[in-house]
Amino acid sequence: SSGINAEYGGDGTWPFIKSSFPVEEIVNKLAEQSLPVPVQLSKDAGKYLCQYSFHNSLCNGKGKSVFIHVPRLDDFPSENTAAVVISIIKELVKCLPLL
Repeated sequence: SSGINAEYGGDGTWPFIKSSFPVEEIVNKLAEQSLPVPVQLSKDAGKYLCQYSFHNSLCNGKGKSVFIHVPRLDDFPSENTAAVVISIIKELVKCLPLL
């Protein structure tokens, strides 16, 4: 499934930073749709490059950032994953005037 991360840190190693996007609301809205790849909220951006990229984007963007995990191509066709990522981005864009 696709995972959208909304926060980072709080483990004592990094400061806690949270996205200013209403990620939980977006995930719930997308979960109600019949998307070809399930969408869920995640509290772990992963390791190494993913976590580093997410942390930097949150810091530099002053919270106006999310991190989208996409499934392996073995799990879902790339066309389906692309359609879901586009749906996520459309919902994020709708929120921009509110941030």
